[in-house]
Amino acid sequence: MKITILFLVAMIVAGCSVQAAPVAISETPAVPIVASPTPIIPTLPALPTLLTLPTEVPTLSIPSPAVQPTPTPAETPSPTPTPQATKKEYKKRNALEMFMSPIQAHAQQVRRREMARNPEQYNRQVDPELARLGTTLLLEVCGIDHEPPLVEAVLICSNSLFLVRPQGSIDTITFTHDTRFPEVEIAEGILGKPRSARRSDQLVLSPKSNFGLIREGFQNATGLPIDFIVIVRSDTLIQNLVEKSFGKLTVDVPVGFTAQPIYLDEKTKLPGRVFGAGRQEMDGTTALQYIKAVPNAETYPPELENNERKHVLFRAIFAELERQKTNPLYWPPFLVNTAGFLRYQADSQNLAADFDVTELVIGNLGTSAQKATDLLLSGQTLEIGAPTFARDRYYVDRSTATYKNQPLRWGDGDADDPFIKADVENGVYDSFYVEVPLNANPYTGDLVTDYWKPVREDVRAFLLAE
Repeated sequence: MKITILFLVAMIVAGCSVQAAPVAISETPAVPIVASPTPIIPTLPALPTLLTLPTEVPTLSIPSPAVQPTPTPAETPSPTPTPQATKKEYKKRNALEMFMSPIQAHAQQVRRREMARNPEQYNRQVDPELARLGTTLLLEVCGIDHEPPLVEAVLICSNSLFLVRPQGSIDTITFTHDTRFPEVEIAEGILGKPRSARRSDQLVLSPKSNFGLIREGFQNATGLPIDFIVIVRSDTLIQNLVEKSFGKLTVDVPVGFTAQPIYLDEKTKLPGRVFGAGRQEMDGTTALQYIKAVPNAETYPPELENNERKHVLFRAIFAELERQKTNPLYWPPFLVNTAGFLRYQADSQNLAADFDVTELVIGNLGTSAQKATDLLLSGQTLEIGAPTFARDRYYVDRSTATYKNQPLRWGDGDADDPFIKADVENGVYDSFYVEVPLNANPYTGDLVTDYWKPVREDVRAFLLAE
């Protein structure tokens, strides 16, 4: 039954197989954040359709007991011995290890491929000590942002990096979508020009976007190898995930707040609502509004940052899977509902990935389930291993007390940073709502050393801390 847990975890966190060629993500320019009395809702261009799924829910084949052949009379007085079935010994008896083994193997293939493509660049980007920690997935979720009174509606993409360690614990790193990524400016040929600063979501939305550029940006910023990339075209996937796979989730809300309205899509705007503190059940729509809505207040505590609330929802998902792990009645409908959910997302082209989900998720799920069944039928012990949501790190402006040690700050004219001051004077920022690393120089040709260094040092310290 634990295999089905991994089915969902793999989609959100852990992996699949990677295509070698970069694929274009966008065909239209990004829309800047602007004030507007009416919605400005660009349509996200068609994403790569590398995701394919089977039309049927995978079924588990349970072998019939072996039939022993009847001894054949021999010419000699001694009877012919009855053949004895050989008991197959499985090297891996843990369900989590069974599922993750081919994913980890494919991650190594991706790393060898990227190394062969440009050894000097790869060795400069990827910290070998961090690379040994586990397998990394980058998840980008796009949706319509509503931040009154400045922004009525604008398309943005938020990121989450998941480091899956061999023992099954998962660390999460997220950057505010306002973080400047000069990699996009270089790709567009506009570095240093007026209004040229590009935020993290432009890695996905830029007309020059491709999986190679996305991988380059986050490897530069973190020092982690980006093994797998998933892009969600509409954040309503979160709403559907909760409703189709769980029905409702019990979410422990640390701080209550009054939420602003949100846009589900260009036609549907949900009214604001109040979230109380404490444990509460949420359906898919409520869960999406909880992580997406802007608090209706001029200032609010760090616990109400969107990315912090996203981590609260992640914890609720993992807590539900852990709670149900010994309930055999839970898993059959969960598997069927989740498979249907994935098929719907694929059919609606809401997912883009640089991997083959059928092979390393759906196929791997069936293979792992069959191995687990064979192991049990042979009388051996199947260990149950569950992934755990461990620690998280959110990179955002250091102006608040909670984030005072952050290596990012707003790119405003009051900065005592000579590079920010020069960019402000040259009109590089379209507004001051852009966050940059401390003392970061994007103009030397070495972003790893001269631009991302303080962020990379912080990521390293976070991931290597005991």
